[in-house]
Amino acid sequence: MNIMWITGRNLKKDLASSTEIGLFNALVKMGHKVTIFSPSKINNSKIRDFINFNYYDINGLRTISGQYFLKNKIRNSDIITNVTDIAIVDWRYVAATSKLLEEKNIPWLIIDRGPPAYSGFFSKIQKIMWKRAWKKSSEHSSGGLVVSEGHKIKVSRYSSPIKVEVINAGIELELFNQKSKEIKDIIKIIYCGRIDRNRGVLKIIELIEKKNLISIPSEIHIIGEGDCSKIFKNRSLVEKDLIFHGKLNRNEVYKIMDSCHIGIMPMPNKEIWRIASPLKLTEYAASGLIIIGNEHEGNRFEGKIHDWSKLQIGEDWVNLSIDEINKIIKCGNSKNLSKNAKISSKNYSWESQAEKIIRFVENYL
Repeated sequence: MNIMWITGRNLKKDLASSTEIGLFNALVKMGHKVTIFSPSKINNSKIRDFINFNYYDINGLRTISGQYFLKNKIRNSDIITNVTDIAIVDWRYVAATSKLLEEKNIPWLIIDRGPPAYSGFFSKIQKIMWKRAWKKSSEHSSGGLVVSEGHKIKVSRYSSPIKVEVINAGIELELFNQKSKEIKDIIKIIYCGRIDRNRGVLKIIELIEKKNLISIPSEIHIIGEGDCSKIFKNRSLVEKDLIFHGKLNRNEVYKIMDSCHIGIMPMPNKEIWRIASPLKLTEYAASGLIIIGNEHEGNRFEGKIHDWSKLQIGEDWVNLSIDEINKIIKCGNSKNLSKNAKISSKNYSWESQAEKIIRFVENYL
């Protein structure tokens, strides 16, 4: 199958772009041709067909400016003329591309890896664009791809009558060490992702302040960037057991993750996180991490509760998690929990998610 994929992700800089990269590589591995329209190229990928378009890397202008440059790229591109079986379009670029794709007789799907998660003025604008993108897709697209059953329910008021398929966050299992972890003389805890206030990351400060209640020495690693980055960076300058790494590439992230025992899922019990299919959960599981954080369906695998997941209900999850950590240390069952996490992650390979996309296209086009 010949697939054109239009993404708004900066594939070099955005940690969340692991989703697209994983699916791109899996589709190519399965023998499909994938042409990527993106603001940036990526190295060390199986993808060879990239068409880059510009955008202004300024809050509020990324999508709007990207739409302008993308339109020109599609109009002037010979690659997509009569050779594309299906286009998969990031919801941010539906308005800019749908008419052009129809003119070239290319069927297309909207892909939505999550509604706008930012707060403030720009979020309001994004939400309007998001609703319009789904409305246009319901009238002109061949279907849609979302990240979870909760997400599918949320878009249903805008997506009818088109079919919508759930494509969960996946993982490239070969990148992770297959050995289980065991907590011995020190426990290492990690948070990796956007360091944004609306993701509940300030609860990690509470964990830092109370980590002396853990029965063995501990250290906390923070990886990423966001509106709370300075808080963690400044704190790390005075606390030797808090290590702030900032933004790292995926290989560096996985190397640090491999040395840790526990992953933090702080996202609060709000709609935007309840409908998520967080990539970090699959990465944590593949790395054999025990999970602590806020308990809700968005922080679980398809609503399932596993023994390696020690999520806690409510805002007091930090104190309850410390109690759970001490129980694990006392029982000495960390290695078995780590093993079970790795077993769970095997159901979420990128190949399995890519196969769902192909089946969806073949069934409904």
